[in-house]
Amino acid sequence: MSEPHATHDTLRELGRGAALGLAGSVFAAGVAFALAIAVARGLSPEEAGRFFTATSLFALLVAATCFGTEAGLARFLLRLEAAGEHGSVRRAIGWAAGPTIGAACVVSVLLLASAERMGSLLGLGPDGPRVVVCLAVALPTAVAAEVLLGSTRGFGHILPTVVADRIVRAGLQGVLALTIVAAGGGLVVVTAGWVGAYVVSAALALVWAARVVHRRGPRAGVELVGSGAPEPALGRRFWSFTWPRGVGALAQMGIQKSDIVIIALLLTPVDAALYAVATRFVPLGQMAVQALQQVLQPRLTGLLVGGDPAALATVFRTATSWSILLAWPIYLVVLCAPSTYLGVFGGSYASAAPVVVLLASAMLVAVATGPVDTLLLMSGRSRLSMTNALVALGIDLVLCVLLVPRWGIAGAAVAWAIAVLVRCGLATFQVRRQFALAPDRHALRTALLPVACFGVPVLASSPLGLDLGGLLVTVVAGGSVYLVVLAHLRVPLALDLVVPHRRSVAATHVIHPAEESDSSCALDTPCVR
Repeated sequence: MSEPHATHDTLRELGRGAALGLAGSVFAAGVAFALAIAVARGLSPEEAGRFFTATSLFALLVAATCFGTEAGLARFLLRLEAAGEHGSVRRAIGWAAGPTIGAACVVSVLLLASAERMGSLLGLGPDGPRVVVCLAVALPTAVAAEVLLGSTRGFGHILPTVVADRIVRAGLQGVLALTIVAAGGGLVVVTAGWVGAYVVSAALALVWAARVVHRRGPRAGVELVGSGAPEPALGRRFWSFTWPRGVGALAQMGIQKSDIVIIALLLTPVDAALYAVATRFVPLGQMAVQALQQVLQPRLTGLLVGGDPAALATVFRTATSWSILLAWPIYLVVLCAPSTYLGVFGGSYASAAPVVVLLASAMLVAVATGPVDTLLLMSGRSRLSMTNALVALGIDLVLCVLLVPRWGIAGAAVAWAIAVLVRCGLATFQVRRQFALAPDRHALRTALLPVACFGVPVLASSPLGLDLGGLLVTVVAGGSVYLVVLAHLRVPLALDLVVPHRRSVAATHVIHPAEESDSSCALDTPCVR
């Protein structure tokens, strides 16, 4: 097939997979946002701050013990399968799952042994030890779910992640926590319900991963760990790429979550609650971009293996534009109406408006740089990605320690914004130098659409005293115009590739994985992640 058609098919596969992932991410983000509102309104500010501190610590521990295996599996599984090394495929999953779940069990034991000390250190109050026990018990199952779902995404399957993580796990967390808060439950019960959802998610992930591995290739059995002799060479190859990504992923999660923990340590749980609520909008846009980038990883791997720089440039540019179209409306609305946004959580959180403005501005720039870190990872430059993340984390931690005692939560926001911009700037420079790729005029023109449809109307309405109802009316009106404009520009923006065509188009893959014959998996195929 000609090069333009191959690029067209890659974008079509990327768009369809991203649409499926986005649907799950929208649901999960909505549930998480509703949960944050319920916790902020249903618990006291002190207990809300302790809950956000505990869940932030849990996210850090999951990132630490998963150790970048998602990127390793995305880079290796299709490469091994394309080379006909089906037995190595199974062993690679074993090399990912064994060490990470084992490390999670070790951390869990350490948490159980030091529950009282950890609860006191983090300022979790009299219920702190029991909260730490809840986190410790759930940690291995959360790590198992992450690694197993990462293995299915490594083959190009996004549906298991959407169902097990985005819908079931997030949905259970929302239902359990909302029910508990409504019934007057305290911090321990809410935390137990929140972490308990990972048990169900892990069970589903195990079943789905075994099913996917069983269906891949003539020698890929149902076991997730190879039954043959160990393959140290494969393990060395896998971990030599993955460990830098693990450090980078932990550093990236540290930038996102450590501020809440630091504020709880240096200030009070109430300040931690203020900061957590003010930053709650950030994951809404991040999840939309993440849904796209999770689908993008195996597509970039295929293009890099195939040595097609023109197609790589097209996919990179299109993915950047799609990221802007997905995330910028959220960040623009929050940036232009911070007080109205904070009012959703209650009147006691209005003082955090400067934090909202700083973080929303930084996220607009970060999204506009495109999937630069994903490209570095899939090209094998995991050490560069790690270095960028460590530099940014160091900046964030140092500035937090210096600024939080002086400026309070606004100091943490300044530190976070600078760290994010430094990390994105480094990755953008490296991608431009090594691939001659960077955000271009196409991305800037794309950015004008959400600015015109969301930023300008909300900003113009704010001086009139925009309440929540007025904000919703403005957003709905702007969103209607936005959809009409996107429909008109669907071909230049490649949005016509997101919706499957009635007329079948023969797909050409740069990497040719084994095709699946099960017609029930029309969207859950190797070409859609």
